[in-house]
Amino acid sequence: MDPVRFVIQTIINGVAVGSVYGLFALGYTLIFGTLEIINLAHAAVFMMGAFFSLSLAQGTTIWGLLDPPLRLPLGVAFVLGSLGAGLLGILIERVAFRALRRRPATPLTTLISSIGVALFLVNLAQLRFGADDQRFQVRWFPDWLRENAPQWSWIIPGSRFRLAQVRIGPAQVQMLDLIILLVAVGLMLALWFAINRSKVGKAIRAVAESPRTASLLGIDVDRIIMTTFFVASALGGAAGVLVGMKNNVSPFMGQVPGLKALAVIVLGGLGDITGAMLGGLVMGIAEVLTQAAGLASWSDAVAFGVMFLILVARPQGLLGRAREQRA
Repeated sequence: MDPVRFVIQTIINGVAVGSVYGLFALGYTLIFGTLEIINLAHAAVFMMGAFFSLSLAQGTTIWGLLDPPLRLPLGVAFVLGSLGAGLLGILIERVAFRALRRRPATPLTTLISSIGVALFLVNLAQLRFGADDQRFQVRWFPDWLRENAPQWSWIIPGSRFRLAQVRIGPAQVQMLDLIILLVAVGLMLALWFAINRSKVGKAIRAVAESPRTASLLGIDVDRIIMTTFFVASALGGAAGVLVGMKNNVSPFMGQVPGLKALAVIVLGGLGDITGAMLGGLVMGIAEVLTQAAGLASWSDAVAFGVMFLILVARPQGLLGRAREQRA
């Protein structure tokens, strides 16, 4: 392969993977930045978002209420699956965190609570959807995302379609990778704009600085925290759908990405939105470059190794600052 083509293709793939890691990590960093807790149930929400969209795309009876089954276009299923994950985040906040927050509970208690929620959701997914891997069928994708491939498919044996490719300079990449990149980056930029420019975003930053002071200023702290969980979970669900479109969907699909997303927020700086985006890109590019070098089995180790070296040089993360205890 031409070296220039190889480099461009690898960088695009790395940025696409890294943007999804960053999108997933934003959920962790939003909740940590607001409440200073690590929500380990976020990985399960990531998985449930993928299953919500998969069910809507392949056809669902909504527990027997609809006949024939409701089957939605993939784009609509993506949006509704992400919103469903956001609503699940609200439920998790009400059930698992609100009572503990009002006590107040120790960080270890809230961490254990989030682990319990994660285990419950994984087992619920196994019960409802089964433990086997599932995937989005190529035929569900719109026509402009696929091309005819009679008698073969490297995605689904026996399928009549394969995913279309697009040429960028000398490189050829899958159209799906480009769409994943654009959607992930678009959502990250939308969140950055909302947090820094909108009224709700300013309220979230006020609560993150000091819930007590924000309450004295007339901000409904419970509502803002609920909104934070909705946005964080919706972004996590969207990341789950994007990963599910590219790979398999299973009850355990959030475990490894969940660890990587935690590494991303540490790498970028705890609670820093821009840092989470940048950390995701570093992690994704390091992983894809390792795979491109023929060391696929070492990709995770190299990605975490890069994180370790950066943290040795800068313990607070790429964009992190020393955190003061808030009121």
